[in-house]
Order: sequence, then structure tokens, then C-alpha cells
Amino acid sequence: MAAFLPLFLLVFANGGRAQTASGEVNGTVTDKSGGFVAGAAVRLSNLATKIDDRAATNSDGYFVFINVKPGTYILGVEAKGFKTTQVWTFEVGVNQTVTQAVRLEVGAVNERVVVNAEAAMLEASTSELGTVIPNRAVNDLPLNGRNFTQLLTLTPGVTPVSTAQNKSIGCCEGNVGIPGSGFSDASVHGQQNRSKFYFFDGIINTNVRGPTYIVIPNIDLIQEFKVVGHDAKAEFGGATGGVVDMVSASGSGSFHGSAFEYVRNDAFDARNSVTDFDPVRRTPKIFPFRQNQFGATFSGPIIKNKTFFSGGYDGWRYSKPSLDRSYVPTLAELGGDFTAQPYSTTPHQIYNPYSGSGSARVPFRCDASGDPLPLLPGTNLQDQTLGAPCNKLPQALISAEMQQFFLKYSTLSNYSVATDLGHNFIQTRPTPNTSNSFQVRIDHRLSQKDNLFFRYTEQRVSVVNPIGEVGFTEGGSTGRNYGGSWVHTFRPSLVLDLRAGYAGRPAVDAGQQNQNPLGLDPLNQLGFKDIDKFSGILFRLNTNEWIAGGSNDFGIRGAAPRENPNWSITPNIVWLKGRHNLKTGAWFIDSKRIQMNTFQRYSFGDGQTGLGTSTTGLSLASALLGLPSNVGGELPVSGSGPVKYKYAAWAGYLEDEWNVRARLTLNFGLRYDYLTQPQTLDGRLWNALDLFRQRWIIGATAMPPLCSVAQEAPCIPDGAPLYTPTTTSTCNNTSIPCDFTKDAHFNNVIVAGQAFFSPPPVKDNWGPRIGAALQLTQKTVIRGGYGLYWDTLAGRGQAAQNVLEKAVWPAALALNGDFNGNNLSPTQLKTIDQIQGTFANSLPAATPWTSGSFFVAPTYKDPYSQQWNVEIQREFTPNMMFSAAYVGSKNGRLDF
Repeated sequence: MAAFLPLFLLVFANGGRAQTASGEVNGTVTDKSGGFVAGAAVRLSNLATKIDDRAATNSDGYFVFINVKPGTYILGVEAKGFKTTQVWTFEVGVNQTVTQAVRLEVGAVNERVVVNAEAAMLEASTSELGTVIPNRAVNDLPLNGRNFTQLLTLTPGVTPVSTAQNKSIGCCEGNVGIPGSGFSDASVHGQQNRSKFYFFDGIINTNVRGPTYIVIPNIDLIQEFKVVGHDAKAEFGGATGGVVDMVSASGSGSFHGSAFEYVRNDAFDARNSVTDFDPVRRTPKIFPFRQNQFGATFSGPIIKNKTFFSGGYDGWRYSKPSLDRSYVPTLAELGGDFTAQPYSTTPHQIYNPYSGSGSARVPFRCDASGDPLPLLPGTNLQDQTLGAPCNKLPQALISAEMQQFFLKYSTLSNYSVATDLGHNFIQTRPTPNTSNSFQVRIDHRLSQKDNLFFRYTEQRVSVVNPIGEVGFTEGGSTGRNYGGSWVHTFRPSLVLDLRAGYAGRPAVDAGQQNQNPLGLDPLNQLGFKDIDKFSGILFRLNTNEWIAGGSNDFGIRGAAPRENPNWSITPNIVWLKGRHNLKTGAWFIDSKRIQMNTFQRYSFGDGQTGLGTSTTGLSLASALLGLPSNVGGELPVSGSGPVKYKYAAWAGYLEDEWNVRARLTLNFGLRYDYLTQPQTLDGRLWNALDLFRQRWIIGATAMPPLCSVAQEAPCIPDGAPLYTPTTTSTCNNTSIPCDFTKDAHFNNVIVAGQAFFSPPPVKDNWGPRIGAALQLTQKTVIRGGYGLYWDTLAGRGQAAQNVLEKAVWPAALALNGDFNGNNLSPTQLKTIDQIQGTFANSLPAATPWTSGSFFVAPTYKDPYSQQWNVEIQREFTPNMMFSAAYVGSKNGRLDF
């Protein structure tokens, strides 16, 4: 794919320090005739902290400052026989290279010439495509919800896509925004929006499974940030889409503070004739809406010109009803009367499952007064010679425990509109969520050669989603991003920058946390089993017919903790040698995925009371008869329930920024990325279907025992008494023997010879980079570059989990099974009372061969992207530049 991007840019200058959260200042010093001035003393002064750095020009008059903290600076130049020249003032941004050309005037050193710095519009020393979003834009532009991602689209080539997928504040995976606020899960230069990294002060701030960020920083505590893509510098990598690098604001030599309060509510909002309406009473109504965001910041010196601090708090309160509509069971339906059930335009006819199988079933029948016919003595059948077909269940067939469950844990209808018969409930309860975040940063100049900083950011979020009239899901997360750096100057031309930190957000998934004030006692009293073991029970109907008024599930479930913790460390060394700015370094990111569930769910379908066609049967009728179609459940201690694994990315690089001459800079680099093989943390089998060799691989060093011996998974099914051709087993036909050791393809099952078998490690991700920037005239620059990028870490987490959860055999979930198929005879039907409690020890399916599964190619390689760009920049005025760029890429191996 390729794109042609003509655009106007304001004072956003770009450069490249992709993961160090610092900038660079370089330039040349000449005399009035244009000759280079060697040995000139150059001083770079931070206007806020009053801290100076010094350098000297080489024989070509060239100087460079590396690891420059973003901020406002003054450049001073002194040389014997020339007046002292000061360049006032200019900004250095995150990952930005600022080039200043200084011309000295003949005179005494004690004479001073002050030159106003021109805005660094042209990018004369780099070929990357990127834009610094400056502090002024961060603080001054209106942002609904103060989410920084809304500013990403100020960067040319960045487009918002798929924002609806992650726009919630409560869930661990998608905790990326605030309901009703602006959020942009952006794509950079046409690449997949999941293939990008977020860094905060050069420390990873990425939920790599999303991937989105871990914490949302307080906008007032962001110095600035930059979006980088198509970077010819080899220090950048690991993703095809680019890097969003934020820099937190540090303290200065004086005290500063701020406070804010942003309010939106129904009293301030303009009236909306469409939404400000009560659909139940059909009259105008303003529903309560509260949105408050507030906080404060404070910064300043601790030790003058040596130690500085900054910190602040950001709070959020939100409450507004969703007004979502749904269809909940009515009292008549819970009594077995489905005459008025409005599914589609024609109510489905329900059939007696005890009257036969498949199309041989007969409908339930009612007498002339509309009451269901009684059952024939000693049977579950009605007299088919009497009455007429109807959609009412005989009371004798209705499960009392199932009926009482729905009467207690469902909700009453509160909505009735003649033109909207498909809905009978509207959610008018508020959906509240809160967020509290704080941040503190300390900067310390240990000596002239050593600088330290440490930052801690935490964001605590909670959310409640109402279900029906009293139920709810409740969850939350505590996101943390912290770390620091040590910058050591061995000598002015040799600098070490070491950064390390943590990013994680342990959470409880609010979308899977069904609760009810009634608690678990009524469930135990009704006779349902394993309630305490599974922390509740869930029933799910056909969601096209009935839901619980805010959730697809009726009932209560246990916790669903999630976490994706990451540790990162990035050492970098810069060596200035003549006109060469050499840089080498490495990065290591250690990632984990932790997911646990505690629940048991019984699903009910139309088929148990239908003829096997899509227009017959009703799931609630099947539930009242107590005939589930599927059972599933997980426990955090089950061998195949929890998802706990780790994987890591290593990388090393070497690059050279060669200032060939004053107007020409070349960039060369080579990067190597190594992605480790994921490994489980709890000993769970990691299996795989190898289609290329027609093998099922068990992630173990030895074949698991026979089920007759182990009595529970993981084990190899070997027939009776645990496996017999019954209605509930998967070995009920001749193609699947109950004794899998007699299967014709048993020899196609092998062991991996190691404790795991998952996406294999990738060892050949070499990424060459080359770029050039040529300043044709004082106001015109042409630049371009090429690089090969590998999609390593971002896609690995989800792909690994897909394989781990799908290729379960010979392990098993705590509960798993299909029941009461449409083709079963009445004697083969099993009610929920007969099914519950039969899963004391989970067993694997009789065979690993299923109709569909994820599998891993033994020759798996990471997706890649070849990217190139050519750009012309022309400065028209000190505040306006025109840029036209051609951006191209060619991607391959796009598995995900």
C-alpha cells in the first residue's frame, strides 16, 4: 500500500530518539565568510532548570548534544577572536533533532550578540516521519475526557480506526477511554492499529495484548509526546505501525501549580429532542447525567539547580443511564405461556421433546379454553387427538427450580410500545464509573556526569454496569507505570542512557462479573449444585430472544481477573566520533498473560423444543423444561482453565548518523529482534495441531497416562468404564472409538519432548535501515528512507492464547459438554438435575480431531513490513512550512 500526503505543518519539528524520551541538538558554527570555526565552546542551557551542558566544535565546525531533555533552551557559542553569540530561545521535543546554524561575528569574546532562534521547521538531519505534539497543544486544545490519544490524529498519516472496539473504562483489555469521551486507537501510515507501542518516558506503557496503553497520564503532567513512523533509525522496532512516546513534565527552578475542574451535566447541556425523551411514558424527560473531571498539579525545586519534583492528581466521576432496550422474560412466559412471544414477526411454535426426535415431534396442545392439555398418566405426552396446537407448556413438565430461578434472578418488564414489540425493558439505572490517578516524578543531577530520574504513575478505575432492576456487573483495575533512568556521561562524546520500568494493570473484568443482591443462598436453596465451588451459576438463552436486561447471562458468576504485566529495560550508548553519531543498544521486554475464570454456565437453545429448524422452538421453553444444550465452566485451579504464560522480546541494534557535510546527513542501521517461545507458568499442557505433518502434538515430555488409571484429565481416553457409547459422550458412532488407543490415527499423536509446544521462537528478524536528509537550500529539504520492520510482540500474545485455549486435548475444562441434541430420542434426554454433579473429575473428549481448531505452523515467521518514504519540505515563513511526502509499504505474512 502507498499514500501521497500533501499537508501543511505548523511549528512541529521532528527527529529521532525513538525509545529514550529525549532529543538532540546539533549544528555547525561558521564565520561571516562561511568558513568552519573549530574548537568553539558551545553551551546548551535549560531555561527551566538552569542546568547547562557543554560541547566543542570539531574541525568541521560541527557540534552535537545528545540525550537532551525536552524543554526550552538557549544556545551559547564562544570562540577566540569572535563575539559571544547566544541563540534565544528554541524548543527541543521528545525524539526530536533540532539543527541550529550559528554564524559568529569578529570581535572580543566579552562582546555579546543575541540571535532569536527561528522555529525548527525543517528536518535537516533525519528521514523519519513523525510529529511532536508540543506542550501548548497538549494543554490548550479541548479534549473531552482529557485523553491524549485524541491528539494523535494531528500527525499526518495517522487515522482513527476501530475506536468502538476499546471504548470503555471498566474492562482490563479495553480500559482505554471514558464513556462518551474522545478516544483514538490510531493506525499509523496504514499499518494495523494493534501493531504499535506506547512508551512513557522511554518506559513501556503498552498492554501488548490490546495493544493500548496501560495508564492515561494527567494531561497537565505531560511535557509533550511524539508519534513516530517509518523511522530509518534502528533503535525503533518491534512493531510495524510505529511508536507513541510521551514525556512527563519535570520540575523546574521555580514553583508552579495548577488546578482544574471540568463539568458536564444535564443542567448545562442543550436540550436534545431525540434523547431527552421518556420512551416508557412517551413524554419529554431529561435523564440524570453527571460528568466531573478535576485535579491539580504542583512542581518545583527540592535542591536548587540539582533536584526537582513534579506531581499531581486527576479524578473522574461519571453517571448516566444507558437507556438500552432489550427483551426480558414476562410473567406469562415464566408460567409457560409463549402465546405473545414476539420473536421475529411470527412467534415460534414450540414442540414437545418427549414426543419424538427431530421432525417427528408434535406441538404442545391446549383445550378449547386455551389451557394446556394434561399429560397422559405415567408419560410426558399429551393426547394428540384432543384440543389444538398451542404455545403453552403443561405445568407438570415445568422444572420448579428453573421457574423459581428466573422469577428471582430475572427482571420485570418496564417498557411497552406498540411499534416496538421486540423490546419490553429499558435500562434507566445509571452506569457509574470513577477514576483516580496520581503521578510523581523526581529528577536529580547527581553530578556533572550523572543524572537520575524516577516516576510513578497509578490509575485506579471502577465501573458498575446495571443488569435489570437490581443486578449488576462490577469490575475495576489498578494500572501502574513506573520506572526511571540513569544517564552517565563518560566524556562529552560518550554517553550511557539506561532506562527500566514496569507497566501492568491487574483487573477484574467488569463485563464478566455478574452479581445480584440476592447472593448465592437462594441458588443453594433451590437445589442447584456446586454453587459455592463455582461462585454461582449462569443460565444463557438464545440472545436473539431473551437477555437479562444488560447481560446475556442470568444469574451470578465468580471473579474474572486479568493481567498483562510487562517489564522493560533499554540500555543505549551514544558515541560521537568526528562527524559520526554512533549509537548502539538493546531492549528487553518481558510480558505475561494471566487470565482466570470461575463460573458454570448452562446454555439453552431453541432446538430442544423445536424441529431442528430456525423457525421452531424457544430457548426459554427449553430452560423451563430443564433441558440445556451445552454446559461450560472453568475454575482457577483447573489444569486447562487458567491462562498463565510468559514470553519476551529481545532486540539489539547499531546505527550511525553520519553528518557527511553541513547540508547532508546519512543514517545507517541494523536491528535484530528475537521473540522467545511462550511458556506456561502453571504447567498446563500447551498442545498444537500440526496440519502440515498431520500430527497432534502434546506439550509434554512423556505421554499422559490412560484415563482409566488417572481418572481425570490430562489423560488418554481408553474406553470403559469412563468412555462408553452413551448419549453424552463423543464416541457414540463407529468413526470415533471410545478407546482412543484403537483409533486409526492414534500414532499421529506425539509428545513434543518438552514442557510446552506453542508458537516457535523466531530467530531471523533482521531489520536493515537507511535514510538521508539533504538541505538543498536554506529553506528546502528533501529526505527519504527505507526500513524493514517485524511485527513481533504485539501479535504474539493473542495468537498464543488462541492456540492454548483451543488445542486443549488431552486436558479438559472443568465443565464442558453438549446435551439434548435435536436428533436424540426422548429416552436420551437429560435434565439439568441429571447433568449437574456428574463432572466431579473433568475428562478430555474422546478424540482431539475436531472440525476446527487453531494450529501453529512449525515454520512460523513473524509478519513484516517493508516501508519507505520520500518527502520534500519547503519553508515559506518562519511559521509555515509545506510538506509533500510519498509513503509506501509492502507487508507480508499477515496471519492475524
